[in-house]
Amino acid sequence: MLKKSILFSLVLLFILNPIKLNEESITTYEEKKYNNYLVIPKLNFKKEFYPLKDKRNNVDNNIEVLNNSVMPNKIGNMYIAGHSGVGKKAFFNDLFKLKKEDKLIIIYKNKEYIYEITDIYNEKKDHDIKVNYNKNSKYLILTTCNKYFKEKQLVIKAQILQ
Repeated sequence: MLKKSILFSLVLLFILNPIKLNEESITTYEEKKYNNYLVIPKLNFKKEFYPLKDKRNNVDNNIEVLNNSVMPNKIGNMYIAGHSGVGKKAFFNDLFKLKKEDKLIIIYKNKEYIYEITDIYNEKKDHDIKVNYNKNSKYLILTTCNKYFKEKQLVIKAQILQ
């Protein structure tokens, strides 16, 4: 009964206040009701991330969940990119300080998913991240530009502990 009344209210609201939607602005109600975060305890870092189709999910203004990502409540890998370098948008500037066995946390739909770093490496920056894993794995992959070599990207691979 509650779902029907919410749906009726939303339909009525849309009829009375029509809005123009485009693909980038479409975010489901389910996605909007949660604040989702990447937390890196060692770096005292906590940053909100946005749903894939949200216009705020872009590396130019925030950290970006990449298109081929699977959220941590399902089997698969989650990929997050961020800038490093200078300026207030260089959110991943200190990733180079991380070491194997450091912890990363994703807060998704009010649930914590804890990951442990298993691998850190640099690879050629070619808009592709090469990660070895099995098909039933759950990894969090962070990537940013290498601070010292412009043609390389830093990749941090962490496996879920739960």
